[in-house]
Amino acid sequence: MDDWEWLRTVLVVIVWVTVAGGALMATLWTAFGGTRAYGPEDELLADAGVAVGTDRGRVTSFSSAQVGIHGLLGITTAGLVTYAAARADDRTTGYWAALVAIAVTAIPGVVMYLKWHGGRRPGSARPARGEPTRVESRLPRPIVYGHGLAVLATVAALVVLLFVE
Repeated sequence: MDDWEWLRTVLVVIVWVTVAGGALMATLWTAFGGTRAYGPEDELLADAGVAVGTDRGRVTSFSSAQVGIHGLLGITTAGLVTYAAARADDRTTGYWAALVAIAVTAIPGVVMYLKWHGGRRPGSARPARGEPTRVESRLPRPIVYGHGLAVLATVAALVVLLFVE
């Protein structure tokens, strides 16, 4: 057992807690009707001249592709972080690869956060009976912010491990 095994263990736990928080948010978004809501895909179809019903009663700023790709990248990144922490040799290369993977995974995540935080909604989603609530507005704030903080904690632990190993 070396001096930094405890930090590698904490790193692995944090990264999988991050994935669990993301999976919970994706499940809630789906359960609240995110996949059935009027969203960016429908807006693109409407702009192309395809008849799309805007009276679904639900609106989302997230596309199913954003949610799915971010989730798949997150799981892959967590696996990479776990592998890097569990390696017996050349962990530094694994830590650098994990930081790059986190940066790539963060791109759709930051886009979704900005949409969630900014209240952006598809432009043509204005049904006659009133303004529907965005599906992602129902996501619990503590889970959204906790997910982001867990990512920052993961990055911090990786940077510390880069310097000490």
